[in-house]
Amino acid sequence: MSVFAIAAQLKKMLLGMEKDLGFDTLSESEKSILYAVIDLEGGSAIHSSLIKSHELTDSLTKPTFHRALKSLVSKGYISHEDGTKTGLYRFKKANFKTS
Repeated sequence: MSVFAIAAQLKKMLLGMEKDLGFDTLSESEKSILYAVIDLEGGSAIHSSLIKSHELTDSLTKPTFHRALKSLVSKGYISHEDGTKTGLYRFKKANFKTS
């Protein structure tokens, strides 16, 4: 199997996983931010500047980044850290079933 066929299979697998998790309804910007938050989290809240500088999100413009971040909060995928209204965010794992 060629490296191109493997890449195609991986993409199909990722799309299937995104559909199973409900991520398929998100824009590409929202997915990039969500994946960055999940990658960075490690048990503690993440500052928006770290999310913005992540390799998955560093190419997003500031307005696109902030619009998508706000959208993810309103959709319940991520939340503000308790006691804060901006700056620190967490992935809301409890909202997803992973079997």
